[in-house]
Amino acid sequence: MIQTGIQSLIAAGGINNASRNDVISETTVQEHAKEFESVFLSLLVKEMRKTVGEGGLLNSESTDSLGGLFDLYIGQSLAESEPLGIASIWMEQYRKNSPS
Repeated sequence: MIQTGIQSLIAAGGINNASRNDVISETTVQEHAKEFESVFLSLLVKEMRKTVGEGGLLNSESTDSLGGLFDLYIGQSLAESEPLGIASIWMEQYRKNSPS
């Protein structure tokens, strides 16, 4: 899900490469905002997991891949409820700056 959204943004030339006359749908921007929050939360969970001491949660080399999937899943699940409000702030800024 995340990879597809990022690939579509790159294929479109990215938001920064769009000219002022190009229309980027609000739905597309909202999807990317949610994906950004999901990735951010996944990285946050990953860094938090690193702070757990020896013998802690998913703390062996054999579970490193499992830990990465765990981080991704938790990040996606958390992003659904927008706990940090990053996507909401992103959308608020988009609405203020979009050429209507």
